[in-house]
Amino acid sequence: MSHSLFASRPHPGGFSSSLRPWVSLSLLALALLVLLTPCPLQAAAPHKVYITEVMSLNRRTVLDEDRHPSDWIELMNAGSESVNLAGWHLTDRKDELGKWTFPDTRLAPGEYLLVFASGKNRHTAGKELHTNFKLGTDGEYLALVEPDGQTIAMQFKPRIPRLRPDVSYGIPLREEMLRLIRYDDTKWVSVPSSDPGPSWMAPEFTPTGWDFGKGGVGFDGGTNLLPWIGSDIGPRMKGKSSSLLMRLPFVVANPEIDRLVLRMYYDDGFVAWLNGREVLRRNAPEKAAWNSAATRGRGTPVPVAWGEDFEGAEPAYVLMNGEQAARARVSASNPDTNHFVRLVNGRLPEQWNGIAFPQVTPEALSELLLDFDFRIKGGNPGENDLYLALIPTRDTGPRGIGLPLSSFRGRDVQSKGALVAQLEVSNTDRNSTLILHFDGERKLEIPVRDNSLGWRFYHHGTLRVAFGADGARISLKVQTDSRGTNGREIRIAENLLVPGVKPFASRLQVVGHTHSNLATLDIDNITGRWTPAGESLNEDVELTSFRGLLRPGTNVLAVLGLSTGPADTGFLILPELYGFNTHLDLASPRFFSPASPLAPNLDPGFSGVAPTPEFSPRGSLIQGPTTLTLRCAATNAVIRYTLDGHEPTDTSTVYTGPISLKGAAVVKAISFQPGKLPSAAAMETYTSLDSDLGDFTSNLPIIVINPQGRVRYENRKTQVSATVYDPGKGRASLTLEPQYNGRGDMNLRGFSSLRYPKHSYTFRLRDEYGEKQKAGLLGMPKDSDWVLLAPFPDKTLMRDALAYDLSRAMGHYAPRTRFVEVFLNNSGGGLSWNDYQGVYLLVEKIKRGKNRVDIHELGPGDNQEPEITGGYIFRRDHSNKESPAFYSTRGGEFFLVEPDSKDATPQQREWIEKRFHDLEQSIYGRNWMDPRKGYRNYLDVPSFIDQHWLIEMSKNIDGYRYSVYFSLDRGGKVKLEPVWDWNLSFGNANYMDGESTRGWYTEQLRESEIRWFYKLIQDPQFDAEQRERWWELRKGPLKTEAVLQRVDAMAAELNEAQARNFRRWQILGQWVHPNAFVGSSYAEEVDWMKKWIRHRLAWIDGQVPASSKGSSQGAGKK
Repeated sequence: MSHSLFASRPHPGGFSSSLRPWVSLSLLALALLVLLTPCPLQAAAPHKVYITEVMSLNRRTVLDEDRHPSDWIELMNAGSESVNLAGWHLTDRKDELGKWTFPDTRLAPGEYLLVFASGKNRHTAGKELHTNFKLGTDGEYLALVEPDGQTIAMQFKPRIPRLRPDVSYGIPLREEMLRLIRYDDTKWVSVPSSDPGPSWMAPEFTPTGWDFGKGGVGFDGGTNLLPWIGSDIGPRMKGKSSSLLMRLPFVVANPEIDRLVLRMYYDDGFVAWLNGREVLRRNAPEKAAWNSAATRGRGTPVPVAWGEDFEGAEPAYVLMNGEQAARARVSASNPDTNHFVRLVNGRLPEQWNGIAFPQVTPEALSELLLDFDFRIKGGNPGENDLYLALIPTRDTGPRGIGLPLSSFRGRDVQSKGALVAQLEVSNTDRNSTLILHFDGERKLEIPVRDNSLGWRFYHHGTLRVAFGADGARISLKVQTDSRGTNGREIRIAENLLVPGVKPFASRLQVVGHTHSNLATLDIDNITGRWTPAGESLNEDVELTSFRGLLRPGTNVLAVLGLSTGPADTGFLILPELYGFNTHLDLASPRFFSPASPLAPNLDPGFSGVAPTPEFSPRGSLIQGPTTLTLRCAATNAVIRYTLDGHEPTDTSTVYTGPISLKGAAVVKAISFQPGKLPSAAAMETYTSLDSDLGDFTSNLPIIVINPQGRVRYENRKTQVSATVYDPGKGRASLTLEPQYNGRGDMNLRGFSSLRYPKHSYTFRLRDEYGEKQKAGLLGMPKDSDWVLLAPFPDKTLMRDALAYDLSRAMGHYAPRTRFVEVFLNNSGGGLSWNDYQGVYLLVEKIKRGKNRVDIHELGPGDNQEPEITGGYIFRRDHSNKESPAFYSTRGGEFFLVEPDSKDATPQQREWIEKRFHDLEQSIYGRNWMDPRKGYRNYLDVPSFIDQHWLIEMSKNIDGYRYSVYFSLDRGGKVKLEPVWDWNLSFGNANYMDGESTRGWYTEQLRESEIRWFYKLIQDPQFDAEQRERWWELRKGPLKTEAVLQRVDAMAAELNEAQARNFRRWQILGQWVHPNAFVGSSYAEEVDWMKKWIRHRLAWIDGQVPASSKGSSQGAGKK
């Protein structure tokens, strides 16, 4: 006879779809879904391999094996058979369907595969795969092609849409949920008094004499389980037994189910069987018996120990670098017995680097106890910072790079959702300081009245973070000189409360910052004890791998429920079983944020992107109060905005009507539209124009740069906004519509020129996502990278522009230029004459490109000939920002430009170094005139001759020494071009005989410099060619009157603006290093240079025989 237990209570809640475990997809269900619409996505039956997700702007979602955030393409096999992808292709070009080919790669049914679209071209079976192309950030074509190289299995047509950082685009997965066992289904239960044997788990077992009930089965003795208990088993278990037998029969019409999930509410343990086979256990002994007890109480947190000593060969952490020239690295003590991380290496001032560790436990924490060693050495007097941050994994993921280093800037820590302990260490007699931050706000500052923290020895820190109902309590103590004998314990904080901090799932990120370029910061031996908060009462567990146990008709879930013992005060067992059938919605690709690489896109995603807000008026210089109107093309969108340049969020101010701007403002706005991805942040900068500038106009273009009050650094990029006013055929005015108005970043540039008060800048145009954006400035071809050159010792303001013009006239690419007047709004307030910086030269930055140095792009996968042979751009120079890529055989330092040092592979570095050494050997070796082995096989002779004559006719005293650019295209020869840095030329130098119109400059070069001319002129053929080229140039671009006409044209263009420039920089009539001539007026400076040019050209004419048959007196000979 069976007995009914108490009536069921209301169910605590339905199934939550927030958990998205990896799944295998139903082969039968997916086979029904192969019909596709023609646009935007197309596929051809009968294949079942799909591109399910794509990310073209990956910043932190997933890292490849090189720890690079490469773009990626996710594929999935939705068929019922394994597929070998050998011979299949991926392509981003319709006219090159076989662009990249898969190696032997087997994809099981329901299996996912990630291919990185990095350009690294790695295709070794069993290894991480990388295509030989990258995905364009503006969107592009993408297709999966079958082995015949013609059949397109699937394509995004016409293109993948433009994606923002860490947002993916792909195929949504629609799920149909089947409730196989409901919370209120009948449960048959028995409290055993003897061993029932294994038969009670079998489907055919008849539970004669068992009790039955609904809802959760258990009892509550003050353990808060009562809301889940529908059937009270207390009278039979309490004080008598620690175990319970439960059977739940359920009917399945069709066992072809894609996913199977068991949700179990339990306290304290259980073992579960499906149709007689064990599928899951929690807190149960290894050999569970009918009278067993749970191994531990449910909800008792178990600390997880973790540590990193930096000795392992395969680290799980990620190093984050602010500047490539000052990268964090694992270092070794002497002798090589102990490894540590040199977080800051002392090469640069104002250096930030970080290290991010993987998540230790997925639960929110109740307590963290962290031990660590740190050391700060050297540097000028000042403060250096060590940041210990608990960063939320909901934003940064469980592993990979952490929060951007830009989040940690001095005491202004903009780390949303993170809890940060900042130890500001002073190496002077000043107090050090502990600063506690949470969610981007500074909460507490605690002075450290002990200067031993500034000692250059290792210290041992212990940080404790305990979460409670009122917030997080922080304790920190430091044992100074922990590896020596002179240290002492400093208790910096003891249970300091940071209110409002709730437990959250997190991981550790450590960031170091030093002010001085001589300071280093090391960390070592980090260990932690992570204690999770109390466990949730329920757990969702994926049982998909056991779905084959299901059968048509009646099935049984059997459960052995366990308490901690007869004296336990609470007990609960409540199972629910869910099945899911899934369907790929191939006809409707969506945007996904967050993305789900190697997992199905179960989130509904977004059907599109909300339209970007429009501003009226656009960002500009404003006079007096201005009314700003925002609008969005979507009528159901809500616009939220900020006025201080911060990124708007869903809690920012809602736009309800026109905004009155009474002064300077950096306005950012985002549109939020139901069902759509929020728009990108639109930004406009409004700068109040002082009355003294209201009537200002110029015949030159005007550029206004607004760093928004930020400091500009030599080695770090500063975010700015820029406005360009083009005079066209008239005059430029600050009150007219600008030709360009956008955002970007810039940094100081130069080496010796940094000594001057007027600075040059590298300037990069950026879009709303921070990616480089091309624009054509002042009639020059579109590009993102520009330079603002500051002519300071060159008081004609034109020497660089003149040399670049002449090089182009000689038939070579040289950077295009425009004279401009620049305002730099340093204060962030109103723009006035105090912000005027004078005349600058806007110049194309030297880089690879169709309209710049037109050579092949060298990708990370181009490591074999012929691809590895080009293209390269490199330079001979000196630098305090980066280490040389290689040295010449004669001692010169050479730096890579394209690809740069951080992107070039070891094979490419080795190849270009060897190629240059071969070039030197071909010049100085025994067979130097051999047509196959000699210099002509390596050197582009015409470019070298033209560079030589431009250097000599202008007597550029940096020529062949500094800023000497070389280019090498694929399969080509080394060219000495493009020209760069000509401000100390045309007589403007008082050393190396630079002021004299007589004598050969190249005779003064050292052996370590590019002194090739004096060897090559010994070749009669070369000697004849260089002399003939001189006289050819003298009839064309280097004709005396032609050169002087260029000077006169530039002087006329500059005549008005030079007066303003020299009012700002009062250096006319004053010596500026290394002037050879000091004129009292601009006209006098120009006239002197013209006279110098005339005499210099005449002197060279007298040294170079006019006839190619004459002897070579001069032309490089004494």
